[in-house]
Amino acid sequence: ALYDKLQYPGCANTIIVYAATACGSFFLFYLVLDDFFLYAAFGGDPTKAPLTPASGAGAAGFDVQYGAAIGALLGSNTDLKGVVGNFPNIFKMPHFTSVPYNPIPLDAATATAVGSGFAGYNAALDGLVANAAAFGISDALKTEIGTRHVNFAAVANNKVLILDETLTDLGPYFDGLKNVGAITAEQRTALAPYQMVRQTTSSDIFPLSAGSVLGTTVGGNPLLVNGVSVPLADQYVLIPSEIQAIEAARISYNATVQTVVTANSARLALADIDSALEGLIAARAGVYNNVTITPNINPPTGIYSEDGVHPNSRGYAFLSRVFISAINTKFTATIPLTDLSKYKATAL
Repeated sequence: ALYDKLQYPGCANTIIVYAATACGSFFLFYLVLDDFFLYAAFGGDPTKAPLTPASGAGAAGFDVQYGAAIGALLGSNTDLKGVVGNFPNIFKMPHFTSVPYNPIPLDAATATAVGSGFAGYNAALDGLVANAAAFGISDALKTEIGTRHVNFAAVANNKVLILDETLTDLGPYFDGLKNVGAITAEQRTALAPYQMVRQTTSSDIFPLSAGSVLGTTVGGNPLLVNGVSVPLADQYVLIPSEIQAIEAARISYNATVQTVVTANSARLALADIDSALEGLIAARAGVYNNVTITPNINPPTGIYSEDGVHPNSRGYAFLSRVFISAINTKFTATIPLTDLSKYKATAL
């Protein structure tokens, strides 16, 4: 941006303005993942990173912003042509597949101790269900409460205890138990952290960052363990409603990209990154220039860097082939495809 200002002091301070006024003949425009990846990487916590609205939010909407960006490029130079990319499914990337939903190993002694710790909580849930009419609990809430028992066993794959903001807050119902003398004031206080918790299911997704937090203690207290006795914070887990919102946004973003390409069909090519990565995932591997690549981190074939979302050099080379193929097909060009053997993968 500073370079733009220095070179074009009379222009707005943006990269697009520089590209549009640089008298080029071709551009590549690829936003990659920033409109939704950070939101997902922070567990769908909007206080950490927002999800860009697909539309309907004025100038903040993706459709408005994307259309304006491409319009600024094409409108400034009628001879300018370009290629744009769409958005792949991030939930099939290693960043979101490396940490399973049930990663907690416990030995028999620890499992027994943790189970004892949740005995009172589980008993409170049973008390609510058994006296549903007295506490004004609907059949739907009875069913929900039945899914919220916390159980740990002496196995290698215990589920994680998480906060879920879509659950019914059981605080008022726990208050009801205290008011009728079913639990003491001290027991009510002990239940406070667990008013909106459950254990994970296979429908939940952990970003890679959760792996460094699960199983750690809070304040060095061995009784306060993240994901076991302490609910895992919102920023470390994606629940189904958040996953669905992110996927819906991505699909809408791709629809906008396609709409813009169609509206400028003589001047724009679409690099279908989404389909290319889906194809590689379905095939589990691909061979290009006698080099085998796989859609994971695993060296020496994986196309992703250690963060599980950014490609390594060979992964970017693979993506470049998608862009070059789109250019060649659309504009009858003969650009050579990138030779993957000339680019390094992640080392062992």
